[in-house]
Amino acid sequence: MMSWWLGNLFDYSLQVMLLITAGSLLAVAFRLREPRVRLAYRQTLLACCLLLPLVQPWRESVATPAPDFTLVAPVEAAGNGQEDSWSSVAALVLGGGAVLRLLWLGAGIIRLRRLRKSARRCDARDERVPVLTTGIAAPQLLVTSQVDGPVTFGWFRPVILLPESFADSHPRTQSAVLSHELVHVERRDWLWTVAEEIIRSLLWFHPAVRWLISRIQLAREQVVDREVVNRTGDREAYLRALVEITKACAAPALPTVPAFLRRWHLKARVQTLLEEVSMTKSRIVVSLAAVAILLAATGVLTVSYLPLHKAPQGLENLELDENGASARHLFNLLRGWILHGTLERVGNGVSAPRLLNKVEPVYSEEAREAKVQGTAVLKVEVWPDGKAHNIRVVRGLGSGLDEKAVKAVEQWEFEPGLKDGEPVRVAATVEMNFRMN
Repeated sequence: MMSWWLGNLFDYSLQVMLLITAGSLLAVAFRLREPRVRLAYRQTLLACCLLLPLVQPWRESVATPAPDFTLVAPVEAAGNGQEDSWSSVAALVLGGGAVLRLLWLGAGIIRLRRLRKSARRCDARDERVPVLTTGIAAPQLLVTSQVDGPVTFGWFRPVILLPESFADSHPRTQSAVLSHELVHVERRDWLWTVAEEIIRSLLWFHPAVRWLISRIQLAREQVVDREVVNRTGDREAYLRALVEITKACAAPALPTVPAFLRRWHLKARVQTLLEEVSMTKSRIVVSLAAVAILLAATGVLTVSYLPLHKAPQGLENLELDENGASARHLFNLLRGWILHGTLERVGNGVSAPRLLNKVEPVYSEEAREAKVQGTAVLKVEVWPDGKAHNIRVVRGLGSGLDEKAVKAVEQWEFEPGLKDGEPVRVAATVEMNFRMN
């Protein structure tokens, strides 16, 4: 079960990597350089990556036919058959990383709320504050010593936090900065930024996703830059504002806000402002149509050659209590690793555990009425205490028989496997045959 989801995650990561790589190369080949086009294109590319699981062929997982009930300890070379152990560690690392990043994101939002409460109102003169072009409520202008550059956040009640050095800036620079932040408010960019950071947190392990999100955020800033210059007609003042904020910002911006400037974006943003890149409508339509066709073909080939697989037969039949046991399973894996070290396989000095006492499972009433027969396959770990732990159904029968099989194996007693004369954790497979009398 663990290797099934880990294999799917690996294949999905490859699909995303190929799609983002192809999409980026196509954008370069068709010269999608206009900021608005580039932003929309990259956002669409990210959405396609997230929707990939919905367009998968979802091939069936192949299950090995099972004979009558036996206890099997696979013979593999030491160090080559630790799939369960490594996939469990991977689950802990991937899940733990996502949780930590989400907590960090939440801490950033909490910090913004505290900054808003501790900040004081800005006394900027009205002529320096640009007028909003939409019906959105005007944001609060606040000043605090705890930020190095302007910070905009909030949806219903937007807030613009300004550094104390803002009052000493040139009036044209002040107007450029405020115009930039007000455009973010009009576009409701804070919601987009938070959504992107959540995606980045969940897929923190994927470098291509992180890269794509950073390019989306760069394109968004370039769109805002262009809009501010068009409104103010003062490119020089705006470029001066970018340079001044660059010098003042000593710390990176909070991840939960659209940053006025990230240092690694400066060169690209200045270059876009100086070049004034534009595309005709006909060129935009033709380029995007060609890119869409080629990108769709790439996606079809990707999911065809690297398809995801359905859960092994029987997993979908597990009851809610057994699904809930997955969390306990991860806990037990970690506990077993701490107490008894690496999960061993028979061979290379590791002896197989021997069954001493077996408790037979009983038919459930539901299975008896439905006359269900067949073989349930379970993965177990025989620990030095002589008991079976971390019992997982890898091919089930449903109708309550899987639960009966697990409860029976939990009561079995073993002589544990040995390595160098010492009891160790050993992986085993139990094939339990249910037949009607």
